[in-house]
Amino acid sequence: IITIFYFGFSIIHNLSFVGLVNGALVCALLIIFCIINKAKRKQNLLAMLIFCAFSRVANIYFGFSSIKGMLFAFADLLVGIGFCFVAYKLVEALLQRGVQCLTRLEKILACLFSVALFCGLTNIILVINVSKILFVLIILICSLTLKQKTVYVACFIAAAHILTGQSAFNGMLYFIFACVAVWISPHNKLLSACVVCLTDAIMGLFISFKLLDLVPVIVAALIFILIPQKLLKRLANYITGGKSNLISAYYLAKKQENIKSKLSQMGQLFKQLQKSYRDLLIGQSCQQKVAQMLASELQTNICDSCINKLSCENVNLAPCFEDLISRAQTRGKVNLLDVPPLLSSNCNKINVCLSHINQMAAEYASRAKIAKTEDDNKLNISMQLGGTSKIFFEMSKQFDVAENVNIKKSMQIQDGLHSKRIVCKECIAVENANIVKEVLLLIRNADAVNPEILKTCEKFYNTKFERKMCFQTQSAGWSIMSLIPCNRYDLLCGFASKAKDIGALNGDNYVYSKLTDNKYLLAICDGMGHGTNANDISTLTINLIESYYKCGLSSQVILDGVNGILLPASDRGFSTLDACIVDTISGEVDFIKIGSSISVVKQSDKCSLINVESLPLGVVETVVPTTHKTTLFTGDFVVLASDGIVDAFSSNEEFKNFINNESVINMQLFAESILEEALARNVAKRDDMTVVVFRLMQKKITKLF
Repeated sequence: IITIFYFGFSIIHNLSFVGLVNGALVCALLIIFCIINKAKRKQNLLAMLIFCAFSRVANIYFGFSSIKGMLFAFADLLVGIGFCFVAYKLVEALLQRGVQCLTRLEKILACLFSVALFCGLTNIILVINVSKILFVLIILICSLTLKQKTVYVACFIAAAHILTGQSAFNGMLYFIFACVAVWISPHNKLLSACVVCLTDAIMGLFISFKLLDLVPVIVAALIFILIPQKLLKRLANYITGGKSNLISAYYLAKKQENIKSKLSQMGQLFKQLQKSYRDLLIGQSCQQKVAQMLASELQTNICDSCINKLSCENVNLAPCFEDLISRAQTRGKVNLLDVPPLLSSNCNKINVCLSHINQMAAEYASRAKIAKTEDDNKLNISMQLGGTSKIFFEMSKQFDVAENVNIKKSMQIQDGLHSKRIVCKECIAVENANIVKEVLLLIRNADAVNPEILKTCEKFYNTKFERKMCFQTQSAGWSIMSLIPCNRYDLLCGFASKAKDIGALNGDNYVYSKLTDNKYLLAICDGMGHGTNANDISTLTINLIESYYKCGLSSQVILDGVNGILLPASDRGFSTLDACIVDTISGEVDFIKIGSSISVVKQSDKCSLINVESLPLGVVETVVPTTHKTTLFTGDFVVLASDGIVDAFSSNEEFKNFINNESVINMQLFAESILEEALARNVAKRDDMTVVVFRLMQKKITKLF
């Protein structure tokens, strides 16, 4: 179609004989092309350029009469082929991807095409200057659709006037039209058209000005005013691609959601800290302070969730709750006869409140202890406040970690997708310390299943990616896709545990938790002794450890915080910790061991022990963990075991040899076989037994497309 238009103008140019011959050649070649199309042969760019060359044979033939004519004929041929090449590539890109999804090279081609097209339009002059009508209309429409880019369009028009040898004043005039239209159009379309006409009239006073010169601008202004607003909006949506910055909005919302989630997890953590601290200090406080604290907790749990809480906003019920709690502490129980009139007349949850108060009083009575000294209380409070401050400092450091958007990579990925005919309107490559964390793409729904998306991202980052999520946006036809670096390994785990006495609680506790997309926590906590007390200590430790790690805190801050909780309760016992942080991308495993037994690492060429040289949690104020880092590969595995398992063997070396000689297939069966071997060697069951094993296996990437 572009070829027909281009050479059609050439045919009627001056109604020359050369033009008629060119026209005959065009018609003949069109017939040949129709025959090829009926044969369903694929057309390509090369065939089109050959068509352009043959259609200019007449120009070359008639140019042989002189050297100058021959040079002009060849120049005309090269320019014509170049123009068709530019137009072909540009129109193909526009039809496939739209204006907003052009690569940088295609944008350059669009600029060249625009200048060449405007150069041709400047020569259209009939009774009035038709080209001026077109140019003014283009500027007015661009002021509503492209806004600030209207100035660039005006620059192309000015360049076309200069290249065709026309006055530079005309180019400056269009530039002024663009500035005025951009300033006025967003506010009022009618006012914008009128101001452009007024500007043309004022500028005409500086040169020889005829009334007829104002007619093209007025005609363009009238056409612009008569164009329906809906049509202009559709044009604007096509050019700008509708709603933009969807990925930016999603990324900001995601960051806010992450912060909200972190704060929520911190809230849960401090709730556990509050309960743990209350368990430790509630018996060491005066009765009045305890009543105030429990009354506040009661209102938080009951009143805040009550549907009738608005009716109690102007009534202070705290003294009533404190009085009831004080009576319950003194007498052990309260009933409806003890309820003050103020509370009974306003609260419709009296029975629930009494039940909670009696439960609190019972818990208080069972946990009450004789205070050692006031200094001990102050020391405990100081330790807790110090641990809390460390937590907040650590949280503040998390937000200092620079997650930046690599603009260069984002543009490269976007251009790479466009070159493969995948429409990508927006692309954000998020990096942290030069390591890619996530790639966000705004693509068409039809392209969401194209496997070339993953290949393109892998090409520029030299790493495997997997699709984390893909969902449709509020803009019809578009989806946001999130790609993250693919985990290199899968983590296969097995767990086995046995209490010392049948029917008793196990003093060992273990956890398997996913911390991030590629990091996992596996840990064993062994409470001192066995039975209920050991189970309470290990449960408290393992829950706090998991909560701390999920908040993203460093290991040292976590251990100091947990140790600060357990230290005041050292008379009740202590707990060991045997933890691993596994990275399924790099295969790195961080061991954190505090007072625990040995661990075994089995690799393809060796089997090694990881010993421990630190005291358990809750023994001394300063925690010095035993840390070790190693890198595992496919097939390597790790065994974490409590001292009940390891002590069943005669030596650590014998335990290592047993692990090394076992054939590992199923991790769960392997963990159970270790436990069975320990039970067979230690018939008396001198302690609780727990074993955790995990293995890295090459991840099988399932094709999502």
